[in-house]
This record gives sequence, structure tokens and C-alpha cells, in this order.
Amino acid sequence: MNKVLIIGNENSCRSIISQALINTFLDDTKAYSCGVNASGNVDAKTRDLLVSEGIWSTSYASKKFNALKGVTFDLVITLSPEAKQQCPSFPEDTPIIHIAIQNPSNKSSDALHQIYTNIAQEVLPIIKDHFIP
Repeated sequence: MNKVLIIGNENSCRSIISQALINTFLDDTKAYSCGVNASGNVDAKTRDLLVSEGIWSTSYASKKFNALKGVTFDLVITLSPEAKQQCPSFPEDTPIIHIAIQNPSNKSSDALHQIYTNIAQEVLPIIKDHFIP
């Protein structure tokens, strides 16, 4: 099982959506997420979107990296400039990829659905290509 860490800023929207999409649609891949400035809460509208898409899990939570100590990752993806800049240290052979996904300035249903679509179209193919060249 490939383990992927998605790092966002607050771990309340983009990284949670990424985690849900990866865990739902990529076989043999387990996603984890965290935030460099974790808010401690998953955005309610983000949760509602994932529920409506049928991919919400009560295990999804906003957390800092230290909550994942002891997990070894095969790939790390940062989604925000803050996450890229403040990315924790990983073993030298752990690939780290930055994919800039715009944070929605407002969390309207349309804005969140666009983020969902962007992640599905940009992040999932990169992970597939990484593990299945």
C-alpha cells in the first residue's frame, strides 16, 4: 500500500478534499493529510460537499504533522505556498511535490466544487503517474 501525505495550510479544505479523493479513487494508495497551521476543524461546507459526493469519512480531521509521527510516506504533496515553505523534514528518498491549488476565497458551493474538480484533475493524475509510470 502506497502512503501519500497531503499538506495544506489549515487542513480544513483542500487537503481534506485531496485525502478523500485519493482514498476513494486510487487503489493501493492510502492518503493522510495535515496542515502547517492546522485549524483543528474541517470546514463544514467542505464536509457537506464530501458527504454529497459520497466520499466523507468521520476519520477526516484537521491536524498538525506531529499527529502523524511514526508514519512513513512514499510521497508528500504540498498544496499551498505556506505548506511548501514550512514542509517538515522527511527522509532524503521521500519525493516531495508541490501542486498549487488555489484556496477558495469564499467557500461557496460553486467555489468548493471547483476546488474538488481541480484536485481530481490535477492531483490524482500526478499520484497515479508517480506510482504507475
